[in-house]
Amino acid sequence: MFSSRPSSLLRWTPMEQADSDALDISTKVQLHGVLWKKSFGRPSAKWARRFFIIKDSFLLYYAENEKRNFDTNRYFNIHPKGVIPLGGCVVTPKEEQGMPFAVTINHEDFTGDVVLAADSEAEQAQWAELLQESGKVTWKNAQLGEAMIESLEAQGLQLAKEKQEYLDKLMEETEELCLQREQKEELERVNQVLEEEKQRFEEVVSELRTEQEQIKV
Repeated sequence: MFSSRPSSLLRWTPMEQADSDALDISTKVQLHGVLWKKSFGRPSAKWARRFFIIKDSFLLYYAENEKRNFDTNRYFNIHPKGVIPLGGCVVTPKEEQGMPFAVTINHEDFTGDVVLAADSEAEQAQWAELLQESGKVTWKNAQLGEAMIESLEAQGLQLAKEKQEYLDKLMEETEELCLQREQKEELERVNQVLEEEKQRFEEVVSELRTEQEQIKV
């Protein structure tokens, strides 16, 4: 007869908790929360509560109850009600009728503004900042960034080459100066020897003259 596993072995372990935290999708999105969304596509004063996620350069929105699923399951639904590309968008905090903490998202390719609203000034500022930052992620900016990186790498290689050439030249000049110093020291040594020989020769000549004079006397 097979026995069941002890319940203690089925307990959630710290390692499993750590693995779960590592898979927490909330760490892989820039911001999430519930906002008011104004109907767009046609003039309307209707507002609806929606759950929003900023993921890289996109704003995803869902029905409000999706927040519960997000918090419980720790991952976001890949089938949102709508997706708004943020690349190149202009984000402006503003006040709408009945919604003092609104934010508009505008792009030249949109047929109208996307208008959202938070429940507080702090939330408005947070969403406006993250939306604007996410709008900087565009294909053009990515290409410019890559070109800038390549340019900086090329400049770095050129600077490294020039530095090496300068060091090589400095080494050659240093070696030449060392050689010149050695030659100068050798010349000074030879001059010193010659000077000593000259003094000894003069002393010998002086002694010979003295002896010659004594002989004459």
